Amino acid sequence: MRMAAVCGVLAALALLALCKSAGAAEPAAAAAAAPSQNDPAHAAPPADYLIGPGDGLSIFIYGFPEHSGTYTVRPDGKLTIPMVEDMVVVGKTSTQLARDFEQALADYLKAPKVNVIVVSATNFIGQVRVFGQVRSPKSVPFRQGMTALDAIEGAGGLTDAASPNKATITRTNAQGQEVHIKLKLKDLLYKGRQAENVPLQAGDFIFVPQTWF
Repeated sequence: MRMAAVCGVLAALALLALCKSAGAAEPAAAAAAAPSQNDPAHAAPPADYLIGPGDGLSIFIYGFPEHSGTYTVRPDGKLTIPMVEDMVVVGKTSTQLARDFEQALADYLKAPKVNVIVVSATNFIGQVRVFGQVRSPKSVPFRQGMTALDAIEGAGGLTDAASPNKATITRTNAQGQEVHIKLKLKDLLYKGRQAENVPLQAGDFIFVPQTWF
């Protein structure tokens, strides 16, 4: 009898220890699975981040999970979700885009509420890309008041093979259309014509072609 009682107590203690171990392992596993807030790879973009082509967006329509999902912004700067086709999303914050979707969905749903989260930020819209005949082709971080000359200087200046008066700026307007702006860099750099120092917008693409002798 005494031996059976001792065995019963030992079994109970072993079971209790096993339960505690399992309980402690669950939060640890959850913590390991959750991305660290200090990990740059998982850091959320700032609230004023401007959405650009290639960005991944999580769009949730409250009360309609079947119409919610994760989408990638198309190269033309537009996005299509159930009930809303070809919405221009480029150049907007997630909050602005959520309000625009709510307005568009109001034709089909009563007082729709939409939440938009940028889950994958390519950040092209926060940059100016400078390529072609520049010494260091690259994407230059955009800042307010930035001009064409600032971007060219950020890319190391022009090469000897550049055709500066045939440079172009390509940008996407509010309607999602590509606009091409002629850029006469030679007149700006060598004749001081400030009218050619075009103000830039986030997401602009500057291309300087090669000259042909």
